[in-house]
Formats: sequence, C-alpha cells, structure tokens
Amino acid sequence: KGCNKGKQKLVSEAQRVYLETGDAQRALDIMPRSQHLERCILGARARGLPFAETLSQLPHQAVSLYAHAAQSLVWNAVLSRRIQTFGRQPVEGDLVFQAEGQEADVAMDEILDCDE
Repeated sequence: KGCNKGKQKLVSEAQRVYLETGDAQRALDIMPRSQHLERCILGARARGLPFAETLSQLPHQAVSLYAHAAQSLVWNAVLSRRIQTFGRQPVEGDLVFQAEGQEADVAMDEILDCDE
C-alpha cells in the first residue's frame, strides 16, 4: 500500500505540474513509468504535437474506451434531465417499444426495468 501511495503522489504531482505550468516534459519526467497512457499523452505534448494528434498516440482500445465513457456520460445526463423534467411516464415524442400483448400505458420504471 505504501508503494501505491508513493506512486499516486507522483501522479498527482505530475498532473499539478502540467496543469499549472503546461510543462509536459517536466510532468513526463515525474510521471511513473507504470502510467503508460498518461506518459503517451505527456510525451506527445512534450514533442509539441497538437491535441488531436496527441490522442492518436494512444492505443485504439483506450480511445474507444474513453469515447464510450463519454457517450455514457452524455446519455446518463440527458436521461436524468428527461426524467427530472417529465417524470417516468412516457410523453409524446418518446420512442417506446411495445411488446406484443403489453399495454401502451406503461411507466418509465417498466421500460427501464427499475424497481424504484
């Protein structure tokens, strides 16, 4: 556990250096070698690559994971706002799958398979 605390302290320090100074090389020098993705990004920034090209330095799987995480974040925010605004009942304009034999008047709980 002490090793993890030391590593996390270095990661935090490298992040602080980059955010406060923009010095990617100095942050890269501090970042532990085990932090592969962070080092890829800092290395690309230290070489002066533009932000869009910096992302292309990451492995495809990592970029895909981040893209899916961003999609989930947006979906969850939109759905939360929709439920706060209109409640859990479908409203005009909602797309609702109606299984054969199912009543059209269903609660959002049933659609989302919620137990609340």
